Order: sequence, then structure tokens, then C-alpha cells
Amino acid sequence: NWTSSGDLPFVSGQGAGCGTQTAGIHSGGLQNPGNNVTNKTAEYDGSSWTNGGNYPKNHGYHAMCGSQTATLAGMTIAPGESPNQNPEFYEYNGSSWTAAGNQNNTRYAGAAFGTQTAAITAGGGSAPAGHQNKVESYDGTSFTNETTMVTGSNYLQGGGTSSSGLAFGGSGPAGSGPNQALNRTEEWNDPSDGTRTMDVS
Repeated sequence: NWTSSGDLPFVSGQGAGCGTQTAGIHSGGLQNPGNNVTNKTAEYDGSSWTNGGNYPKNHGYHAMCGSQTATLAGMTIAPGESPNQNPEFYEYNGSSWTAAGNQNNTRYAGAAFGTQTAAITAGGGSAPAGHQNKVESYDGTSFTNETTMVTGSNYLQGGGTSSSGLAFGGSGPAGSGPNQALNRTEEWNDPSDGTRTMDVS
């Protein structure tokens, strides 16, 4: 069952979050009026939110994974920059954000799962290429290209660990239109033999 809890200290749409029910974190997103984006971060303690350290730039349509005190975030749109999509990722230590490694493939609105030192990013969009099937792993220092997804999509979600995870939903090029909503799920597995695969579930 769902129950009401404390409100975020700022309005946010198309932001991202991660952590647990008693130690969560949220950052970025669109704000009214005019769909402006914010760099604000908030931390949740199980009942209420408090402001945390600001993200280095205004951002939205991004992905986050990890914990409240060890967060990884990126794959963002940062309006006002040219281009407004970039490969930058940042790490949060519970009080401030610092630059992490850059992805090899510039994407926005993708999925991320795992931890700050062992993460997977999957899918996303890019201009002008559109829906992406790119997958990368992060080891706490740098990103490595991995086996691609079966279907390129953006605005998808993900969950799990760097060795066993899911990417699901989103929008993709399949079907009658260029941005058709998807019910597709793909499983990420990192078997002990070292091969990495993304498979349709």
C-alpha cells in the first residue's frame, strides 16, 4: 500500500532519484513556469526531505543509481549548453557532487542501475541519432562499452546490479510512430565466464 509522506522541498518533473525508503536522494528536473530545469538536490530520511548539495549544472531527463551517500548521475539534458546533451557523469558523497568519468556515447534519458563504483547505463536518446541501444559499464573511474541492447529506446527505467539487472519501458522507434511507448523488458547478465549480454525477457 502507498501512504503519503513529506513533500520534496522543490517542484521537480523529469528528475531522477535512487537510494532506499529511509535514505533516498533526488536531483534535478523541470520546474514551473516554462519548464525551466534546476540543479537542486534533496535527501530523504524516511519521513522528510532536506536540501543537499547542488548538482554542478541545471539538468533533467537524466539517470541516477547508487545510494544517498554514494550516488552516480548523468545522461542529462542541460538547457543553455551547446550541445545540450553531454557525456558527463557526476558522483555525490552525501554533501557535494564531483566530476566522474565521461561516457563514451553521449545520451540522455537512459537507464542506470548498480552502485557508484559498479554501474550499468543502458539506452537513451541523442540528437540527431535518436533512440540508442548503447550499454556501458562504470567501475568508479571510467566507462567501458558493452554488448548493446536488443532494442534502442529512451525514457526507460532500470534496476538491479552491475551483474544482474533490468531495463524496461521507455519509448522506441518500433511500431506505428517514431516515439511509440514500449512495454519491452531486457535483462542484463554478467555471467562468471566474463561475457556480458542484454537479452529480451
